[in-house]
Amino acid sequence: MKNYDLVIVGGGPAGIMAGISAAAEGLKVCILEKKSKPARKLLITGAGRCNITHTGTLQDFFEHYGGRERFVKPALYSFPPEALTAFFHDRGVEFKELNEGKIFPVSEKSTEILKTLLTECEKLNVSIHNGESVSEVKVKGDQFSVTCDSGLLFESPRLVISTGGSSYAVTGSTGDGVKFAAAAGHRITAIKPALAPLVISDSPFFELSGISLKSVLTVFKDNKVYKRGGGDLLFTHKGFSGPLILNNSRYMDPGDMIEINFTGISGEDIRGVLTSPESASGGKHVKTALHSLNLPSRFLLAILAEAGIPSDKKLAELGKKKIFELVRLLTAHPFTIRGVGGWTEAMVTSGGVDISEVNPKTMESRIHPGLYFAGEVLDVDGDEGGYNLQYAFSSGYLAGKSAAQSKIRKSV
Repeated sequence: MKNYDLVIVGGGPAGIMAGISAAAEGLKVCILEKKSKPARKLLITGAGRCNITHTGTLQDFFEHYGGRERFVKPALYSFPPEALTAFFHDRGVEFKELNEGKIFPVSEKSTEILKTLLTECEKLNVSIHNGESVSEVKVKGDQFSVTCDSGLLFESPRLVISTGGSSYAVTGSTGDGVKFAAAAGHRITAIKPALAPLVISDSPFFELSGISLKSVLTVFKDNKVYKRGGGDLLFTHKGFSGPLILNNSRYMDPGDMIEINFTGISGEDIRGVLTSPESASGGKHVKTALHSLNLPSRFLLAILAEAGIPSDKKLAELGKKKIFELVRLLTAHPFTIRGVGGWTEAMVTSGGVDISEVNPKTMESRIHPGLYFAGEVLDVDGDEGGYNLQYAFSSGYLAGKSAAQSKIRKSV
């Protein structure tokens, strides 16, 4: 049996940062990681470049967690984006901004981020046990007993569960944490893939894969508007992806209907373009008039074909019904969702440990004192662009620090 002041189950960004913040306060800490090396998912974020956080004020950040603003506030206040980048900067890592506010290390190598974290763990004597898959977590009085498949047994008065979600199982995220939480009496909200692409039924645009448009999305459930959003839409060979789809995938399910405005402007404005005296005169072709919308030619040809309008058709020859249909397809094109990308495609997990049973000011369980949660195991998922990694680090930092402060309170 091995005894520590704090045992952390899960060696991803949240778990490692929890270990660092707790050890910095004097706790004897160990991290149990099921894979042969820690933070496998961190290494693939941002295609291996590690989009660690995002620019913007904290108020901007709060709006990127799918309605979880009140819960994420304390963690983000305790370890905000500037504190995260300062942590790495003080250890020799420089950052740069790319792609409208996304923050990456200048090296664009996630290995640099991980190496810095592991160096800090070594400096603080955080013991990382790789290849130790946890099979059981038990609450035994004021102690937590953690059993590994190898037969090793760990005991501690404090425990952090930071095992991640269920996406990218190859990295070790297989939903173990929610099982441990459920066994300890915690409620688990429905688990589903998030930041995932859409598979669309009978789309006429499969051949447009790779094209990106600024668009507006409307999600319908039971024939009622459920969610609206705007952003970059990416055509794929199965349907749609891009930030607009990824960030709203948490709200969508197979069978839901969506409408897409591919232009980002109103149907009335487009009708004005098509029916203005300048456009209708002089024998102007429909495709030529639509070019003022700054849409790719391949897309325009596809939308005209769907509307049954030859690309060389003149505007003056279009009747009101054809104009109405063309405008509808451009600004309110309906699609039925056949599927939301599965666990091999989803970047994060929606659902997890019910946050109503976790104190957001400490990340401590409201059911079992001394039990803490951090990162994706919680029912918190952020938008793409560094928001999930930021929350992993922030919640891990707060969980570790809270665990250390609980020791200080008990020793008084």
